[in-house]
Amino acid sequence: MADRKGLSKGKVGAKGAKKGNEDKKVLTNQDVVRERLQKLSLPILERYGESAFDELLTRLEMTIEEFTTEFETLFTEMIDQSKDDYRRLQNLLAPDESPAAVEEEGQPDSEAAEMSEFERRREELDQGQVAQDE
Repeated sequence: MADRKGLSKGKVGAKGAKKGNEDKKVLTNQDVVRERLQKLSLPILERYGESAFDELLTRLEMTIEEFTTEFETLFTEMIDQSKDDYRRLQNLLAPDESPAAVEEEGQPDSEAAEMSEFERRREELDQGQVAQDE
């Protein structure tokens, strides 16, 4: 990675980036944040003393913990909502296999078993007449 100050000022190009990498070790995001925090907090330490600096660090840690907790909660809720949406979509796309639909499919069979011989013949005659009319 190139020197971040050089990149923000536009001084480091492709050639400058190679030179910067040879001179400095590669910095991770945590290293960059740590360096930046040290530069920002040094005036507070010098001007207000150790107790104010400790309070600043305590508040920063609390803020980061709260952010992490909220982010994890939000991310978990997003995943759960996505899973629910996927299930709903699958239910809409899948054929209706609900218990009510299964009961409705089962009714004609049970009704056919309960029909008397006379009712079966009558139904066959009605179907034959409908076929002849068409």
